[in-house]
This record gives sequence, structure tokens and C-alpha cells, in this order.
Amino acid sequence: MVNLEPPPPASGRSPDLLAAQIGGGVAGLVFVGLAVTGAVALYGEIRSVTAWRTVEGVVVRSEIDADVETATAEVGPTLGAAFVTYEYTVDGRLHSAARVAPLLHRSSRRGAGAAVVARYPEGRRVTVHFDPSEPTTALLEPGISWLSVLFLVLGLAGTCGGAVIGRRLLR
Repeated sequence: MVNLEPPPPASGRSPDLLAAQIGGGVAGLVFVGLAVTGAVALYGEIRSVTAWRTVEGVVVRSEIDADVETATAEVGPTLGAAFVTYEYTVDGRLHSAARVAPLLHRSSRRGAGAAVVARYPEGRRVTVHFDPSEPTTALLEPGISWLSVLFLVLGLAGTCGGAVIGRRLLR
């Protein structure tokens, strides 16, 4: 009788174990990437709260983008994309920015964009937080976003979990 099974790999490990190790390595890289992304975002957000300066500015545009709502017509008009543009002066130079918070104000919750537009109507005087080393980088609502924390926590949890599983596979 002829044996049709392939010979075992030279390392003595089964192909299934090798595939699991490769898959675990790829998943580990994804989780490390999530953790790094979250950490970098958190660093920037914390820096915007602690090291940035403030000046007074004025809102020059505040509206919901109709194209964004039209693009989701099959789902219904639930996506609100608020666009708020404001001007401010730093060291005698006029700047314009459109960033309200660390993350964009797009939400599947009905009326989320309208709430942002209501908070920042055209003509409203606002406190602008700007990076003193790059005054064109500014926002109105500094702080830490839940999404950055989520990326960091998921990335760290996945990396630690992957390390435990990887150790078990290598035994």
C-alpha cells in the first residue's frame, strides 16, 4: 500500500500549527497597529489640551452638507455632516480652520450634525485652540475622544491576548 500523505515538515510541526502561527502573527501586527494608532491619537489630543494656546475667533460658515445626506438616501437622511469654518488671528496673521473636535462630527445618530451647527452658528465668537508651533492647526473643542481610547485598549488587549495564545502554540 502506498502512503499518499505528505511527509511532515522538517521542523516537526504540522502545517496547521504553522498556519495558526502565521495567522496569529498577522493578527498581532494588526492589534499592535491599533494600539499605536490609539496612542498617537491620544498623545495629540492630550497635547491639544495642555500645550496649545487660545485666541478668540469667529464662525464664518456653519452648515450641514446636503451632498452627504443625499449620498445616504437609500438608508435615509440619518447622516449629519456638520461643516463649521472659523477665522482667528495669531501674531497679526489671519487663519481659517474647520476642525471642531479631534474627530469629525459625522454620526449615524439623527440630528448629530444639526446639534454641532446649532452650537456654532455663523457670526458666533468662539475660543479657538491652536498649536503654537503650527498656528494653522486648530480646533474648537479640545479633549480626548472615546475612539482613541477604544483603539488603544483594543490594541493592547489584542496584543496581550495574542501573546498568551502565541506562547501556548509554541509549546
